[in-house]
Amino acid sequence: MRVYVNQKDIMNGVVGHCTYCPLALALYRKTGKRWSVGCEYASYGGKNFKMSQKTRLWVEHFDTSEFIDGIEVVKLIEPFHAHLSLEKKYV
Repeated sequence: MRVYVNQKDIMNGVVGHCTYCPLALALYRKTGKRWSVGCEYASYGGKNFKMSQKTRLWVEHFDTSEFIDGIEVVKLIEPFHAHLSLEKKYV
């Protein structure tokens, strides 16, 4: 599956939150289902979708934040196309 994470997803995304990160928001926008995004998989309804290495690195980059005077500052993140593949046991 391919999904586009746009600037609105990024701006509305929550650092370190599995259901409100930009990728989860983009997946919800595409499928109408609530997703949970972890370190290697995105899932919903008991099905796990393995994220590509590029997607995993993008999520890790988004979740790496900095704090200045107690205020969270997210690094500059660009929109991208995420790639997910359904685990073989579900196919």
